[in-house]
Amino acid sequence: QFAFEQSVTYRRLYQLAERRGLKPAREQLPDIDLNSPKITRKLTTAWFADRCEARYRTCLARDAASASLPPASDPRP
Repeated sequence: QFAFEQSVTYRRLYQLAERRGLKPAREQLPDIDLNSPKITRKLTTAWFADRCEARYRTCLARDAASASLPPASDPRP
């Protein structure tokens, strides 16, 4: 849960690690291999998440571009 990141224990643990010169990752995307008879190349959960993010950004850009276009005129007489 997100609330755990705000806890005293969590913050203290990272303070101690940083004092020792360590830089633990606070967030990390899992990099688990995806295996299936249908998958013919090396795919991971990180690849899948990156691909979803790229598609999402493409959709946002497409939506922003269409919002800036003038409305189409009505072809009906």
